Amino acid sequence: MTEPPSRRGAERKAELLDATLRIIARDGLAGLSMRGLAAEAGAPLGAVSYYFAGKDELVEAAFARHSEIEGARMAAMISRVGAGTLDEAADAVAHFVVEGCTVRRRQLITEYELMVESARRPALQESTAVWLRSLRGQMVEAMTALGSAVPELDARLLLAVISGLEVDSLADEHSSGDSQPFYEIIRRHLSTRHE
Repeated sequence: MTEPPSRRGAERKAELLDATLRIIARDGLAGLSMRGLAAEAGAPLGAVSYYFAGKDELVEAAFARHSEIEGARMAAMISRVGAGTLDEAADAVAHFVVEGCTVRRRQLITEYELMVESARRPALQESTAVWLRSLRGQMVEAMTALGSAVPELDARLLLAVISGLEVDSLADEHSSGDSQPFYEIIRRHLSTRHE
């Protein structure tokens, strides 16, 4: 049985994963190397090798770290969607998209980089599928609370609309941060689902 990591060991590993996520956002997965990670994190190369046997393990751990952080943000938004009116739901989603494309742009780029990579890596593919199923399940509950007649379909559609808006907005690095256009799109989408 392995010993649980020390507090400092867990902090060091988290620092390495955060540095990994910065590299992925800035340089893509092709720009990630163990040596580059050591430089980014200001850590000895031996420390990187101690925590991660290779790049595949590092990428999987980075996805898990990203999923934990962004999953909590998604869960908070989904909770707001299911807790109010259609207008409040549209507002929650619009603000979520704007935040992702502005102040959390780096995290959003990382997410899509990892999602594309999951199509090539079976281990990452399974982690991605588990994460997406969890988000869909939460969104089904929110759609049910909003009175959807077909919450599974509506949940999938809303998550697809969110993804589409994010991808469209990522190309515009100088997005204004105005949530009104997103609000109108989401409000229209939600209202057609509940007529």
